[in-house]
Amino acid sequence: MRPELPTIMNGLAATLREKVAPALEGDYAGGSVGMISIMIDMAAGSIDSAVDIRLREIESMRAIFAEAASHISDASLSSDLVTAGTGQPPADYKISTLNEIHDDLSRLLIRLHTWLDEQTDETSGQMVQRILAYLLQSAAERMPAMPDFSEGVAEES
Repeated sequence: MRPELPTIMNGLAATLREKVAPALEGDYAGGSVGMISIMIDMAAGSIDSAVDIRLREIESMRAIFAEAASHISDASLSSDLVTAGTGQPPADYKISTLNEIHDDLSRLLIRLHTWLDEQTDETSGQMVQRILAYLLQSAAERMPAMPDFSEGVAEES
């Protein structure tokens, strides 16, 4: 068996929640440890999906850039969109590397959105809607899930 980091973190959180917190005297200490265990569980879920989410977001932004590039009359912005839309695979898949790529693309997305907001044509409006849909999807995918506290709890009759 190969222990995965989320499994290890979930085990640590369960120990804190089920053994350490109840043994502490006072509501503050036990409550603090309980809250820390919830945060560890939530971090474990984020770690498990982090690379997948970053790669999908990078791909989505590049697709938006590739689509928008031909519509943009600002030569500098259009050139940057073409370059970003045909980006190369990352040098590695470390979260720090993917975050750097993601941050660069996000800054370009802001530039694009700002430019589109100043336009009055229908295509620009449609592109803004596409950007907003991407942002909503991204926020939904990054929303941390609450841990399932029912595991290991016996059913009450």
